[in-house]
Amino acid sequence: IAGEIRDLILKAEVPKEINDAIIREFQRLLNKRGGSLKMAVRSSALGENSEISFAGQFSTIPNVGAEELISAYKMVISSKYNDRAICYRISKGLDDMEVPMGVLFMEMIPSKAAGVAYSINPTNPKSGKMLISGLWGLGEFAVSGQITPDIFIVPKSGKGEIDRIIAPKKKMLICASQGGVEEKEVPEEDINKPCINDNQIQNLTQYCSVLENYFNRPQDVEWALTYDDRLFILQTRFLKVNTPQIAPLSLCNGENPVLISKGRTACPGATSGPVFLLMHKDELPHIPEGAILVAKNTMTEFVKVMPRIRGIITDIGNPSGHLSSLVREYKIPTIISSDSATKILKNGQLITLDATNCRVYDGYVESLLATRGENGLTEGPTVFQKGFVGEVLKKIVPLTLYDPKVHLFRPKECKTIHDITRFAHEIAIQTMFAINDRTSSNEKGYVFQLVSLLPIDIYVIN
Repeated sequence: IAGEIRDLILKAEVPKEINDAIIREFQRLLNKRGGSLKMAVRSSALGENSEISFAGQFSTIPNVGAEELISAYKMVISSKYNDRAICYRISKGLDDMEVPMGVLFMEMIPSKAAGVAYSINPTNPKSGKMLISGLWGLGEFAVSGQITPDIFIVPKSGKGEIDRIIAPKKKMLICASQGGVEEKEVPEEDINKPCINDNQIQNLTQYCSVLENYFNRPQDVEWALTYDDRLFILQTRFLKVNTPQIAPLSLCNGENPVLISKGRTACPGATSGPVFLLMHKDELPHIPEGAILVAKNTMTEFVKVMPRIRGIITDIGNPSGHLSSLVREYKIPTIISSDSATKILKNGQLITLDATNCRVYDGYVESLLATRGENGLTEGPTVFQKGFVGEVLKKIVPLTLYDPKVHLFRPKECKTIHDITRFAHEIAIQTMFAINDRTSSNEKGYVFQLVSLLPIDIYVIN
């Protein structure tokens, strides 16, 4: 159904008043700027970037020219019905009508470097420091987690040492001259070079402080640096911070073998479970309840399974990317940039994940897990609540049965009332459309024809 809705939106004629307004405003900007002008067409759904972020769930169409403005507008609206956006909305208890979609047109900035800045370090919020990530080119590779970016831990006061972790950045995304974007190799001399200098870091730190003070809460800020070294703020939103209790690292030494001791914390906490090694995103429906997802890259599609997994470990990623925002919302302990988790860990292997200290242990480490909090569903603004009501709703509202074509779509996999009604509805629909096939066979006792004096043809499903 969602796919059909997307197709209808993409084929539909845009109302004349909207079409004319988009073209008129573009022409006004073009006359004001002079020369050429490209736009970034972005989602602006109601409630997006609030307590519920929808991070990475909707589409952004970069570097759009005049001829593609209307089609980009429709693509962004249709992205409300992406699989991942629907799963996210369901898990938050939001009705379709509660998230109307708007579209934002921003002048495209062909950036030399870009990234994300957190006005506090979410893994250590009391440290008095900010976390800035960045890479060469456009910021899409940073927020999507396809490339591990440079990380700068900066004192909020502007005084003191800046901690730097400079990553090898071999690829970048740039604006193509004909529109859209293209991937390009980073010049050899820039691969291991910081993407921003100390002055730019200090300016960005000041901007983040101003935004945090204005909104009176921590901020998640997207930034871009132009080729003539001008710094732009593209977006700011509320930064989710989790500080769960966890046993100190010293209590865990020697109890179980350490399998991994590298990476960065996306969401702190500890958990234990069997490894599910994800080789392709098409395998997501097969992840069992209570597993720890291990993958090469971070993907926003992981939101589809977040209500039923315990933790995430990836080889590559960004602690300030979209996935990091999502796992903090769902309170799922997560390590990214571990380098080799997919090579070290095996399918089905029982492990304990200590995301706070970026360690993975073989087996079950009781001292770490004694104080772990619940991961999974967060308290949404409309449905999920604390206490008894929240516990009951967790057995009613979440949906874990998504795809009727996979082998896990069966009665014994139903975890909630929503799953049961989803399963019953799907089987009823399949049966209804199979009546003709059933009645043409010799099968007895399944479908009966209703005998009536009225001139109607009705079949009754047993």
